[in-house]
Amino acid sequence: MAGDLVLRSGPHPRLLFAFPAGDSGVGVWFARTPHWASWHLIGGLHPVREHDRRGRPLYGLSAVVQLTGNPSVQVHRAVLSSIRVLRNYNSRGKLPPLVETPPHVRAQTITWARQRLDGAVSYRLSLQVLQGHLRGTRIIADRRGVIRLAVTGLTGEPP
Repeated sequence: MAGDLVLRSGPHPRLLFAFPAGDSGVGVWFARTPHWASWHLIGGLHPVREHDRRGRPLYGLSAVVQLTGNPSVQVHRAVLSSIRVLRNYNSRGKLPPLVETPPHVRAQTITWARQRLDGAVSYRLSLQVLQGHLRGTRIIADRRGVIRLAVTGLTGEPP
């Protein structure tokens, strides 16, 4: 799977999967943190193939990442769309209402999933808390101040 994972450290942490073949991506922006947030990739990226609710194939990447520097991080918004929409959201903070995607929280996992506006393919992003714990859309660090996540980004665009 051709794609990349971009981790932005700092007071406005962000995690983004980009898939150039489909000119699409999925990402999550976190609310401003009081201290510098530092991302670390644990291991490497792994190709993933799953299916959406309609049985259509999804292609993507998964990884384990670690975030340190703050007692918690609050999800601000996830964006699942074209690279253009992700870039516009990153620079302007505005998102077309039709691509708003609510989070689904279950146990220690937050998932966002939606179809493309033309219905042709789907997108999915999931964050599973491996170290720390989840309270709604706030991720709380463990006693050592560590948040470790299994992250997966998927698109219906073939590689």
